[in-house]
This record gives sequence, structure tokens and C-alpha cells, in this order.
Amino acid sequence: MEQATANMGYRILLMTGLLLALTMPACANAGTLLMWAGMAHFFVGNAIIGLCEAFFIARLYGIRYHLISPLAILANYLSMFAGLTLFNVKYSQVTNALLGDTPLYRLPWLVGVMAVIAFGLSILIEWPFYRLAFNQNRLRDIKEYGEEDPRHYRWQRTLQAVVFAHIASYLLLAVYYLSVSGTGFIRHARITHGLRFAANPTAIVYYLHDDKHYRIRLDGSPPVAVSAEEVDNIFTRYYERFDGIENYNSFSRFLTGFESSLDLRDHAGVGWHVQTDFWGTSGVRLENMDTGESFDLGLELPFVRWPSRHPTLLPGDQVVYQFGPQIVLLDISTRQLAFITRGSRPVVVCEQ
Repeated sequence: MEQATANMGYRILLMTGLLLALTMPACANAGTLLMWAGMAHFFVGNAIIGLCEAFFIARLYGIRYHLISPLAILANYLSMFAGLTLFNVKYSQVTNALLGDTPLYRLPWLVGVMAVIAFGLSILIEWPFYRLAFNQNRLRDIKEYGEEDPRHYRWQRTLQAVVFAHIASYLLLAVYYLSVSGTGFIRHARITHGLRFAANPTAIVYYLHDDKHYRIRLDGSPPVAVSAEEVDNIFTRYYERFDGIENYNSFSRFLTGFESSLDLRDHAGVGWHVQTDFWGTSGVRLENMDTGESFDLGLELPFVRWPSRHPTLLPGDQVVYQFGPQIVLLDISTRQLAFITRGSRPVVVCEQ
């Protein structure tokens, strides 16, 4: 009877895996792969993880598979639901506290801390379920054999089993999520502290922060608050200068935030072309129209998604754009990326 139950568990694992493999390609055109991967994890993946963790513990710790597998599945669903609920309530507060005033430079800290929190929360929520499975197995041993080894059912051994099972499952989840994440920023960008490489240090970036207008130069000087009238004058000048050009370099399209860019170079439209996607997976995409060279700086991970908006190409083939909660400067040739300021909706003015 126990063997038949175990075989049923393996069949369920195989069928759910095949179902997930068949449905993922159909989801690729709506949202991002990471979004659909998260949904698949929530609805189907937790059952697979529960079965795998149960198999792992059953083999290494001598626990009956049919006793632990239902509890492992339930524990995984409850821990993910609790984690999502907690992150939805506290995510903004936690990320703002961890990222501080310079998010670009504290991103690894954010990802690491969030991963540790998720791992610890999973163990905290799921350990009682595994403890219950161990106790049920102990009672079955007493019923069948008339005795049990108390050393096998100590709480320390149960906790050890949960930790080891989670290490294995988290390694698999890391591979699973990285395969569908936007990692162009991690692969291509060279994070640089300071704006010493700015080719246009006198350029002025107008932007919003906390619903107030500011301007900041690319020479590293501090931001200055400005009036709405000053910003309106800049916008009027740019409407008059650029909106006669269809599609490429339209200021109206640039203000929508994605797809279009603003090119302030003397040879606008030649050489490097910049475009942003709505999602964070590809982020800002750059392509050299002469050589065909291209790369992206997308960032979409399970714990952080930074879409790219409002890119402006400057003389010297450098780009100012919004990257998540901040504004950054990119040098295309060296791929150096530096933090400018926290804020959104940057509009750059190059002084002659």
C-alpha cells in the first residue's frame, strides 16, 4: 500500500513537470517570463518542491514518504503565501531602507538580504509541518515495531532536515529563476563611483523627486530645487525643437517613458540607437546601426525589478536615463554606469 502511494507521488511529480514545460512557451508573449515563472511557481511549483523535499528527507532521514509529502506540499504553499503577503505590505519600506540614497551601489546588499529573509521565513513557517511528519512517523514506528529511537526524532534533527531540504530546493529555484530573469545589467554594466567619466559635465538634468522639480549637473555638484515655470520653459523649447521630427527624436514620445529616446548629439540618428522596453527584462537596449553591436542593461530579478525610462543620448555617446528609483549616466563605449541622483523623468539640457 505504501509503495503504491509512493508511486502515485512520483507520477504526480512527472505530470506536473510536463504540464509546466508545455505551458511556459505559450505564456512568453504576455508579460515577462519571470512573471509567468512566479505564477507557475505559486500554483504548480510549490507542489513539485514539496514532493522533492519530501523525497529528499524520506531518503536521508528514514521518514515514510507518504506521511511527509502531503505536509511538505501544504507547508510550501503556506510559506509562499505568507511571504508574498508580507513582502506586499513591507516591500517598499524594506527596499527603501536597504537601498538608501544610492540604490545603484547597494543593489547586491538588497538582493542578499531579501534572499536571506525569504530563506529564513520559509524555514520558520515550514518547520512545524515537518516536525509533525516526524512525529507521525515515530508513532507509526511504535505501532509497527513496538519501539522507536528517540534520537531520530529530536527537534534538532528535524530542523537540520528542513534546512538541508531548503538549501537543495533554493539552489534549484535559483537556477529556475535566473534562466528567465533579466540580467543584462549584471552581465554588461561596469558600476563606477562618481561622474569623472562624464563627457558633458556642464549638462543639466531636470527631474522629479518627491513630486518636486530639481536640476543637477553632471559634474557631481549637489541638486538644486527649481520652479515649475523653469521646467515648463525647457519643455516648450524641446517641443518646438523636436516634435517636427516623426517617430525618432519626438519629445512627446520621449515623455511617455519607454520605446522612444531623445538624441542631443550633432549626428542624431547615426551610430548608436537607444530604446527602452516597458518591462525591466531588457531595460535599456543599445544598438550600433553601423556595426550591428548591441547589448541591454535589463534588470528583472525575483526581489527587484528596475525598468528603464526616458533615455537621452548625449554628445560623446553617453546616455542619461531613469533606472528604477534613480537616474544614472552610461558611457556606451566603456559601459561604465554611475549614479547621478534619486528621482524620475529626467530631461537633459546640454549647454553650449
